[in-house]
Amino acid sequence: MLTQLEDGMSLFDNNLLYNNQTDRGYMILEIQEQEIRAHWRYVDTVNSRDYKVKQSRSTMMRIASKGKKYDYKVR
Repeated sequence: MLTQLEDGMSLFDNNLLYNNQTDRGYMILEIQEQEIRAHWRYVDTVNSRDYKVKQSRSTMMRIASKGKKYDYKVR
């Protein structure tokens, strides 16, 4: 059901760039003057210090400014 919620969220918010309601993990931010990169790392458990990163669900988003416009790319 949460996967369906993820898919439907963009219908309610046109500005939504990324949404994940099912996985848990952490985010690494790289902040530079002209761009920000957010790396989401999802893990197989949050109940232990021993975990494995789920490579298939992990995501990176790049937001860069071009003059007064912002360009983004999710991969």
